[in-house]
Amino acid sequence: MTGKHLLIDAFDCDLEKINNKKRVRAFLDNLVTEIGMKRLSKVYAYRAVKGEPDGVTAFVVITTSHISIHTFVPTEHFWLDVFSCRDFNEKKVLKLVMGEFDVKEENINYQIVKRKSKNGRNKLNV
Repeated sequence: MTGKHLLIDAFDCDLEKINNKKRVRAFLDNLVTEIGMKRLSKVYAYRAVKGEPDGVTAFVVITTSHISIHTFVPTEHFWLDVFSCRDFNEKKVLKLVMGEFDVKEENINYQIVKRKSKNGRNKLNV
């Protein structure tokens, strides 16, 4: 079994959008549907605690793993993780991110990590 883990770092985002808890929650809710996944939980979204950088953290558990986002208002950026043991269209995720949070393509860094089952693991020399 393998998994795909899409890691997105987005910069120079629309501050009002990344700081809007309802909008961030709705984005994750829509993203699950758009990439053909199924929810195991509702989307949970939280504001940063007092004393921490302002922003929103949200996550949803899907049948094949999870999706999470952490927004940081002071630095106008967010991190989004999409992890699934089932394939999904990462280009669609990137397009949705750019449209929802007004992020230009040059302000997105991303990587895809291929996760492997036991048969594909690296051994540690401990």
